[in-house]
Amino acid sequence: MAMSEQDQYKKLFIQESDELLQDMNKNLLILEKEPENTDSLNAIFRSAHTLKGMCASMGYTKIVELAHKMENVLEQLRRSAIDISDKVVDLLFKSFDSLESMVGAVQEDRQFSGDIQPLLISLDNIMIKTPQIKEEKITDGLSLNVFEKNTLARVKKEGYSCYHIKVTLDKNCVLKSVRAFMVFRNLHTIGEVVKSIPAVRDLEEEKFEQGFDCIFITREEKGNVKRKVLEVLDIENVEVKEMPIQSSWEKERPEKPFITDHAEDAPLSSGEHMRRIRSVRVDINRLDKLMNLVEELAISKLRLTEISSESESIDLKGIIEEFSRLTDELQTEVMQARLVPVSQVFDRFPRLVRDLARKENKQVKFEIVGGDIELDRTILDEIGDPLIHLLRNAIDHGIEAPDERKKKGKPEEGSIILSAKRERGHVFIDVKDDGKGIDIGQIKKIALKRKMITEEEISSMSNEEILFLAARPGISTKKEVTDLSGRGVGLDAAREKTKCLGGGISIESEADKGCRIILRLPLTTVVLQALLVKVLDRVFAIPMSSIVEIIVIRESDIKKVERQETILHRDRVIPVARLEKLFSRTAYSVQRTAKEEGAFEEKRNTHDAVRRMSKLNIVIVEFSTKQFGIVVEGLIGQQDIVIKQLTKELKGIRGFAGATILGDGSVALVLDVATLV
Repeated sequence: MAMSEQDQYKKLFIQESDELLQDMNKNLLILEKEPENTDSLNAIFRSAHTLKGMCASMGYTKIVELAHKMENVLEQLRRSAIDISDKVVDLLFKSFDSLESMVGAVQEDRQFSGDIQPLLISLDNIMIKTPQIKEEKITDGLSLNVFEKNTLARVKKEGYSCYHIKVTLDKNCVLKSVRAFMVFRNLHTIGEVVKSIPAVRDLEEEKFEQGFDCIFITREEKGNVKRKVLEVLDIENVEVKEMPIQSSWEKERPEKPFITDHAEDAPLSSGEHMRRIRSVRVDINRLDKLMNLVEELAISKLRLTEISSESESIDLKGIIEEFSRLTDELQTEVMQARLVPVSQVFDRFPRLVRDLARKENKQVKFEIVGGDIELDRTILDEIGDPLIHLLRNAIDHGIEAPDERKKKGKPEEGSIILSAKRERGHVFIDVKDDGKGIDIGQIKKIALKRKMITEEEISSMSNEEILFLAARPGISTKKEVTDLSGRGVGLDAAREKTKCLGGGISIESEADKGCRIILRLPLTTVVLQALLVKVLDRVFAIPMSSIVEIIVIRESDIKKVERQETILHRDRVIPVARLEKLFSRTAYSVQRTAKEEGAFEEKRNTHDAVRRMSKLNIVIVEFSTKQFGIVVEGLIGQQDIVIKQLTKELKGIRGFAGATILGDGSVALVLDVATLV
């Protein structure tokens, strides 16, 4: 069923509201740390103003009311009528939280149940009540107060044009307020509406006849402004007139302008506007469908390549080569379209860290590095919750209270760094703190007490292996369960999520130095380059992003060190793994009938006898700086593969990231290097 016009407007409203709220949250955090930062204050004002206009056009009156009150407070802050204090910032944060909750209710098609009246009263009480400012008549019945006149004179001197726009709506127009705010929305793409006549509240309540006026500043020509207004339906007539503003403002007390010298605050020039409209919003579901089609094309490409290798037709080979090239380009473009900066998730966390630290009476400096690194949108959406768990653990478990840190000779303010970096076909997300670290002794005690491991097993484990016990369900070094952590599920949730995404997790910790948790994530979970290898009667795919190199050695070059087969390569001892020993027969018997089992066993025995006399192909792979070699019988070649998820029955088998369909229609299992390590 086609989406109705109302549903389309609502979907667009939710998308734009999320962006505005995210921007507002980011700038509120900056303003709290830097009260003199006028750029952030102006950005918060613009977000509140734009959100109010959008909500008015959609009929969300509660959001309009709160955004309007918030806008009034922000305007007094901009004019230095009130100071930016902790009380004011806390109130703005509370207002933001309520706005976010109300927009969330719209998104979920439910009524907002909260009471914003106390918040409205609080916002009203912190404002300084000023007497009505006398207005001066300019032209055509239009009046301006001294502040508005000074602002327009200032921006006109800076090269902007000041227009009086008179809009007349069609006599049969319904929802006049919606048309008015659609006009304002269009104008905001090329400049700034600084005043409306009648006032915004009257426009919202449709307390006007068939027309309205506004004062507009821009660098655009008069004709372009008029065309922008006429893009809205039900507009009968538009008049755009230059305003005769005198440059006598310098004699008055200078006020903060609506537009600053900064490029991000200035209206868009025509060239900048054209660049902006070249980027459009695309529903993630459409990209998913497009990606599915590309997957099918990739499989068809492999099949066609297989057929062409058996044909002697030069024309057929040429057409298939062209088809392969176009498919590869299409695949690359679609995958690029799915990539988004990790900052879209990271930017939500400074507020989380601020609130949690305050709740725990701890001082935390939070830093984000590498926010411009791009990741597949599907993966990015999935890692938000695991990262919240890790940040909560860092604040609750890791960072000590200020007095405790002082006794240890540390700064009273703890540090948490959330970073992202790209290496080959992976993105590494790092959560690092300078707290007390993970207590290895405590983990041993808990694991033994809960009979998760034996004394003999734990005595042979390295510190790193013991740290990984902390990622098991139910393991927590926290003595008391709090709202933040203590149930032993945070690290386990992060591990399971990264595993499902085809990634992995590593843990580093040092007593009283801090803890570092690294998530390794694939750039995409759909299409990747892989090396096809053969072991016995099976074909496996190894992701190229995990392969360091391929070497050929003799069987005699493999030595055993503490029951582990190893090789010496480039002055480094590297463990060696044989797939037929690593995987259970259940894994090897996937898609093989019982009738084939006898032949498989016979081939295994023959292979063992021949192997001792021949050379071996070793594929050296790497995960988290650790390398090991995989012994393979043969190298088939490199190709792009489409990863398909395994069924629920097979997902528990370690070492597999999924499966892929080869050109001949057979199925190959894709190795998961992280779990093999």
